[in-house]
Amino acid sequence: KDFVPKDRVYNTGTLSFSDPITALYARPGAPGRGNIRSYLQAYDPVAQKEVWRAPDKDYGAHGAMVTASDLVFSGDWSGRFSAYDARTGAKLWSTPVQADVVKLRPIKFKVPNVSKSRRARLNMKLVTNGNNKVVAKNYIDLYFFPRSSAKPTTKAKVYAPAHGEALKKLGYTLVNKQEQADVVVTGHLTEELRHYLLQGGRVLWLAETDNAQQTPLAGYYGAHVAPRKGSSWSGDWASNFNWLNQDVLFKDIPTNGTVDFAFADLTPEHVIHGVHPYYYQTDVHSGLFLGWIQKAVALVSERNIGRGKLMISTYRLKDHLTKHPVADVLVRDLLARVVAM
Repeated sequence: KDFVPKDRVYNTGTLSFSDPITALYARPGAPGRGNIRSYLQAYDPVAQKEVWRAPDKDYGAHGAMVTASDLVFSGDWSGRFSAYDARTGAKLWSTPVQADVVKLRPIKFKVPNVSKSRRARLNMKLVTNGNNKVVAKNYIDLYFFPRSSAKPTTKAKVYAPAHGEALKKLGYTLVNKQEQADVVVTGHLTEELRHYLLQGGRVLWLAETDNAQQTPLAGYYGAHVAPRKGSSWSGDWASNFNWLNQDVLFKDIPTNGTVDFAFADLTPEHVIHGVHPYYYQTDVHSGLFLGWIQKAVALVSERNIGRGKLMISTYRLKDHLTKHPVADVLVRDLLARVVAM
């Protein structure tokens, strides 16, 4: 008499995990549930008849996967994963997988103050109650940066119309006119900026888009920025290696010269073509190659343009400044370098 049908839920009068019916059956004097069973069933749609069924120990719906070799794999509510003969239904193999999903509380810990950036490994183990038997373990590498690592190391005046807000938050000195600046930060290299370089200007070019280059750079110090997508450098992790040269720059990035998960969201989608191999040792600070050190291209390179100095980076920095410590360190070193070149 207490049963009230509900929309969009089970109304069979049997088991429902989200329905108060379960509580009704638990009341003293309540009738039994009856013969409630679930099973894995094979059905012949042509003959329209059941071929076989494998009863479950505990009631509950579950999925199945069938292979071309006539095996059926399925889990059940008793926590077992089993294999069946698809033609006969005979159980061939079964194992407890402890597959229940349990929500754990957040893992929190306090990081001590660090004077320089470092990488540390957090090891995690899942143990049983009582005998502390390890049933699972994993680890994750974490990166820690002191707040001081983002502070500018140059007092140069910066003109950066598209990046000014973020650079100001990081502590750089901004000016409103290009002629007042010691260095220009831009996402697009225009013909105007090429003339600025030829006359002795200094430019940090954060080339992150397909239209970042709007003027050619030719000659021994030429360069051409192009998308990785659709090229040999598209990003097949099985065949390319991304690296940092930390002899001069990026010493505060604790990745031992590799572009790893510390660079999440920053990995370049563009590469720098046209840098002669002769200049890689001195002018290229990050790059990638394919296979056995083939088809090397630059990701960060400095160029002499006339009397001016140009630093090119294809790392995706604009949207991550002040939010990503690696982005802040990259910009800090790139600006200091182009000013000092």
